[in-house]
Amino acid sequence: MFSRKMKRMKRYDICILLFAVWMTISGCDVNSPSKGSPEVSPTPAVTEYPADTSQTGAEKPIAEPSEAPRTEIKAESVRDMAQLVFDDCEPSSLLAYVNRHMGRVSVSEADDMLLILESVQKAWLDYYLNIGTNAGQYERSEWVQELTDNGFRLEMVDNREVPVMDYMIYEKWSDQISEWFRDYITIIKTENDAPAVRAGQLSISKEELEERLISASVYIENYPLSVRVNEVIDLYDSYLYAYLYGYERDPVINFASNTISREYFNRYREFAQNNPELKAAALVFEYASMIEKGNFMLTEEIRKFLENIFSELDDKRIVVRNDIGRKILMERLQKLLPEKTGFVWKCFGVGGYAHTACLTGIHTEDGNPVYTITGAVEDPYAEQTADEQDLLELQYRIQNYVLFQIKTAPTMADSDFDELEIIRYPLITGHRWYQYPEADGIGSVGIETEIIGVVKENGQYYYEVESRDPATGDYERRLLQAGKGTVAFTKLRANGETIPYEVGYVIDEEQSGYTETY
Repeated sequence: MFSRKMKRMKRYDICILLFAVWMTISGCDVNSPSKGSPEVSPTPAVTEYPADTSQTGAEKPIAEPSEAPRTEIKAESVRDMAQLVFDDCEPSSLLAYVNRHMGRVSVSEADDMLLILESVQKAWLDYYLNIGTNAGQYERSEWVQELTDNGFRLEMVDNREVPVMDYMIYEKWSDQISEWFRDYITIIKTENDAPAVRAGQLSISKEELEERLISASVYIENYPLSVRVNEVIDLYDSYLYAYLYGYERDPVINFASNTISREYFNRYREFAQNNPELKAAALVFEYASMIEKGNFMLTEEIRKFLENIFSELDDKRIVVRNDIGRKILMERLQKLLPEKTGFVWKCFGVGGYAHTACLTGIHTEDGNPVYTITGAVEDPYAEQTADEQDLLELQYRIQNYVLFQIKTAPTMADSDFDELEIIRYPLITGHRWYQYPEADGIGSVGIETEIIGVVKENGQYYYEVESRDPATGDYERRLLQAGKGTVAFTKLRANGETIPYEVGYVIDEEQSGYTETY
């Protein structure tokens, strides 16, 4: 009895200590992490699984540990650039690196370097777009300079300035990259500089729309397996929709009368005649023939034809596994998680709450890393086997620059949402975004998520993330540690009518880590 009491006291002392560390971190004036590889604190080897894990779902060590996928990079220039991403450098550092090295690398290395740069910029654009509403905290000159340094510019959209990527910086390297990449940059820059559609209306001339339709169609035909073909297919989809359907102010189809524009019909015939070798022109010609056959009325045949066009276009999209930019960003997020299977989390919360979980699998799906964690919620005073309700299974899935948690764990003191974005790159304080996870029984809920703290404490990197429901005031806070994933979690439930309360858990460092099986 005495030893059991001491064990309980020890557990709670650890919990209190980690909570104190968390609160210290939360109270710090935290900024972006210092430039350097995120360090992982030493984790003690666990000589055996914590007590009762034979009954929790984390029964046995895995026979052969699986390691997190890593990108093999042979070229030193590309490896060094990838390290800048792992060190959480801003795009300006990557731009400076490219400027220094582009003149003395091979074409394939140049492709890889710019793929990494573009992927990083896209992720940072998401960050800038979400802080744009608070840009008043900057002096405008500082705001413009920061954007310029990082390869962005401001564009007027709906009477307000919005950050966009400046693809002009890529044009100066066009003679040093592969043809497929050069053609992609031309297409994406054209759209980026003058979007075809604004506020739900066509904002370019029909002649310009036809030119863009031709360029995108030719690209898809010439480079069906390129790393950026899906991005061009997305543009082609929007151009084709605008051309075949039109928009409210200038529609092809009047759905009130089910009639089709003769002006567009004449344009279709001319377009097909002028581009006889183009696959897109063949589609347009077939469309025009159906319009004429139907006497300029919207027929069922035309409806099905249009549906099939866009359905078949979806089939042209490919799974891209060799996009080094995307792979490097995903690998950056992988550094938040254990590097191999066999890691055990032993966690405790208030009221005797406890759970044990083990990283039992790491694999990839369509090139995206997936981490599987199994275990159970425990009653530390009970002797019986945990029932099915107490079992837990988590998946951490990384897609592009987002880390998702997918949960099947009815009694786990974790998020109320079974699928949630828990963090996004760039991993900097103030990175805020909105997401709409499914809430049980009430559909999707608008959640504001923000990285509210990033700090290096005693050689360890911590990332505190808050997800808040603006409508209710409910929030969830998660503390992630590099190399360990979630090490603490708490959630507040205001509930509108009752006294607000918090629940959560923290990791027991002494009982967590890798087993000596390996």
